[in-house]
Amino acid sequence: MPSRKSVLRKIVFGLSLCSAVSTCAWADPLAPASPTPKSEIHSSAPRPLITRLQALSPSTFLLQWNSGVSAGGFRIYRDGQIVAALGGEAREFKNSGLTPNTVYSYAVAAVGGAGEVLSPPISDATRLPNETTRETRAAFDVVVVGATPGGIAAALSAARLGEKVALVSPSPWLGGMMTGGLTRTDFGSMKSSGGLFKEFADNVRHYYATTYGPDSPQLKASRDGYYFEPRVAKWVFGRMLAGQPNLSVMLDHHSRDVKKQGNRVSALYVIDRPRMIRKTLGAKVFIDATYEGDLAAQSGAAYRIGREGKGEFGEEHAGELFWDPLQRRVQFGSGKGDRKVQAYNYRLILTQRADNLTPFPAPKSYDRNRYLTLLPDIASGRIKSLEQVMSILPLPAGKFDANNHPLGNPSTDLIGGSDSYPEADLWEREALAQAHRDHILGLLYFVQNDPDVPLSFRQEAGRWGFASDEFVDNNHFPTQLYVREGRRIVGRATFTENDARSLVPERRPNFHPDSIAVADYPIDSHATSPEKNGLLEGFFYLPGNQTQPSQVPFGTMIPLGIEGVVVSVCVSSSHIGYGTLRMEPVFMSLGTAAGVAAHLAVKENLAPSRLDIEAIQRQLLRQGQVICVFTDVPLEHPHWAALQYFGTKGFFPEYEARPDAAITRAQALEWGWKWLQTQKPELRPAIDDASAFSDLRPDHAAFIAAHSLRHWKILAASPELRPNDPLTSSEAREWLFNALKLLGRRHSSAASPRKSGASMTRAQWCQWLYDAQSNVHPSN
Repeated sequence: MPSRKSVLRKIVFGLSLCSAVSTCAWADPLAPASPTPKSEIHSSAPRPLITRLQALSPSTFLLQWNSGVSAGGFRIYRDGQIVAALGGEAREFKNSGLTPNTVYSYAVAAVGGAGEVLSPPISDATRLPNETTRETRAAFDVVVVGATPGGIAAALSAARLGEKVALVSPSPWLGGMMTGGLTRTDFGSMKSSGGLFKEFADNVRHYYATTYGPDSPQLKASRDGYYFEPRVAKWVFGRMLAGQPNLSVMLDHHSRDVKKQGNRVSALYVIDRPRMIRKTLGAKVFIDATYEGDLAAQSGAAYRIGREGKGEFGEEHAGELFWDPLQRRVQFGSGKGDRKVQAYNYRLILTQRADNLTPFPAPKSYDRNRYLTLLPDIASGRIKSLEQVMSILPLPAGKFDANNHPLGNPSTDLIGGSDSYPEADLWEREALAQAHRDHILGLLYFVQNDPDVPLSFRQEAGRWGFASDEFVDNNHFPTQLYVREGRRIVGRATFTENDARSLVPERRPNFHPDSIAVADYPIDSHATSPEKNGLLEGFFYLPGNQTQPSQVPFGTMIPLGIEGVVVSVCVSSSHIGYGTLRMEPVFMSLGTAAGVAAHLAVKENLAPSRLDIEAIQRQLLRQGQVICVFTDVPLEHPHWAALQYFGTKGFFPEYEARPDAAITRAQALEWGWKWLQTQKPELRPAIDDASAFSDLRPDHAAFIAAHSLRHWKILAASPELRPNDPLTSSEAREWLFNALKLLGRRHSSAASPRKSGASMTRAQWCQWLYDAQSNVHPSN
């Protein structure tokens, strides 16, 4: 057997020196920036085919092609202008002296007796200007491992707050699943979208609006920037990162081990894979944003893999269960837990556009028997087209996102191929990724070529191919294996099914006072065992009112017993709970929270576990991050942040806040008492005289609050409370003054209606409490 070192060298050689950050500009990347060369192009003539456009460095591209025709020579066009003339034997060209993080469009023209035949153009961007390769020992404030969307958000968040950040990725490609194939964003409602993910989506929307026009089908297909092409995502992420001079990007760097001082991680050892150089990266805080949880595991954090049993967290859908794909419903099994991991796949980018289609390549390893179970399903009419073998849904520019389909037997998921992946080493993961690739290419080969597949079915499937302008440095195949679930750390809090499900759909399942993000997608899982008797084991989906928008506590990101590490992807949760957390917008929100926590930890010289959660939440709210979902409070509302904050404290059991409705005295007292207890937890409810208020019955929701505030002299003694009367600004000011006096504080300022007797709205009262909590000073 070859040694691991020799295997690694082969892997590195096969990967080449990519690390490309493929992006696009506000001009159409499918067309050259300058006028096309004056060449007659016949659609029926064979053309040269560009097979690779790869950024070797921030200023150099490698261009490779197949001739397609007998040529006496080749001309290379960049942005419509000739940059090189080569002989007929040439098949590659290096173009140096380019500008970093800039989009260029190339075409290859074959020149011969028939004139000039031009290839379809391909656009890509040179690598990031802040990608580093040389330093072997460096000190940072924050090191983020994993250039996934969650890792990018963490790095941006910390860097924008002034920290010196390294973004380290084991992959040569930037962006994880959002640039690697998953481009139809999984989200429940746009009300949950905020912060860096919303910034990303806004940039995507602006790209399509500017490139194609405000009424274009491309913009409409983007669904406000939530659906996009991978190359567009690459450009947007690259543009966001390139603007941070205190952020260093290190792609194709594999995390090997950590250095610890006691239980605190102080340095990370990585291997620069293309150059085979060991590097030491010191930092004050480390963030694990990998899909697998590698850094947390290397740090010694405890973690879970697989499924909990039904009794561990009292989850209805835990453990073994089955899914009927025809009836679309769950059939419960034993409920026993195991170490099975839900299936992975690759999310393909397909097209039927003849001018942008690359035929599917044959798999390296093909086993026809793997796909024979499709034949009876096709014969019976259960599966009528390729769209029922795999889920194929539209994207902009005539492209489609192809995913697993539960009717397909098999589909693109390699069921069982994921069980060993989370704990596998580099070499084993490379082999498992290749197995997933061969499984999918074998499936495509089977439906397009197998003689036992009906001719009409083969012809319909034969219309599909890979999009030629996607993944141009990876033979048009997606760059990221869809690791739906890796390790899950054991943290200070654990998110479970019960945190995202409520018996009353209109009411929140749980409140988390330390909420730093939200999840808003139906809980689901892909299969853990192959189909048997028409049922999928482990697969399920809880749509509609079966899953509610939920709050994600900061404690899920802090591994027990380990200091100096924050986890933003493989957070502490059950397998079922992870079914709503494992969405890229959630990962970006968690990454943003991790970056903010890292910044505050550096600033305060504290371990992340000891941070003041209010400081984290307020910084997140300044960045527009949603930490509590409301259906009636837009981001533009003047009191949005205050409503968000108190939404995590239990003020709003339902998803409607009714922010601009007048607040009653009773409701204001309830909220005021809750707020006061958060400020002075030792305060206890007190009832001096149960009949002190003649108009307040003991079963009234405000009874305890009113009597307790009366006892602590916040509320003046009065025979009547008038609970249903609106709260006036003068009353609110008096209550707040008395509360701050009890706390030994004085309020520095308070926004208030111009008229002292004006009624207060629900949002205004929240704002006053929010301001009183932050803008206070000790009394003289």
